[in-house]
Amino acid sequence: MVPSISGVIVNESMTHWNEVLLRWCAIVEQWCRIASPDRPWWHIAIPNAGLIASAAIASGYAALVESDVPKEGRRGARSDLWIQFSRQDEKGAAEEFVELKRSALSDGRIELGPLDQAMNDAAIICWNCRAKIGACIYHVNGGGDGSFLRRLVDEVSSKTQADAVAWIFPGHFINAPHDGKIAPGMILALKIAKKQ
Repeated sequence: MVPSISGVIVNESMTHWNEVLLRWCAIVEQWCRIASPDRPWWHIAIPNAGLIASAAIASGYAALVESDVPKEGRRGARSDLWIQFSRQDEKGAAEEFVELKRSALSDGRIELGPLDQAMNDAAIICWNCRAKIGACIYHVNGGGDGSFLRRLVDEVSSKTQADAVAWIFPGHFINAPHDGKIAPGMILALKIAKKQ
């Protein structure tokens, strides 16, 4: 069996995400073993937010999918994901909100539009928090060996200028067609939205 290819890169502003992203890789791997032939990367953003929330909870944090949050110009707004990393401090800065989109990554073409939209959605959250994060799950179409997949990770990192990137390509799906589809895994890019 081909070994899985997974990993995490985070910059200094997101080191608290490192364990969550490593656990996310493990959870996706578990999903692919148990729920086969289903794949998480075939689902929309909110079910995938649930996998990230599961990873946050397994890391000892609190998390909710589709949490209520005020947004500029929107009534009854929700964030895709809320994570509290520690008890509130005086500034209420221990929590973060994540807006998540998904996109296919075919022939090495990286669409920045979904991540840009996630950044815009995150920036209008009014809540005082440590960070508002735009995120995009890129599911990879087309087979490839380890060097090809690592090149895609490098390209997503550089082209999106992400603050954190995690990737998981379960080994038993690499370069192997399943149900007429070749989709070996996915790359998750997270970027801190600038305050408006």
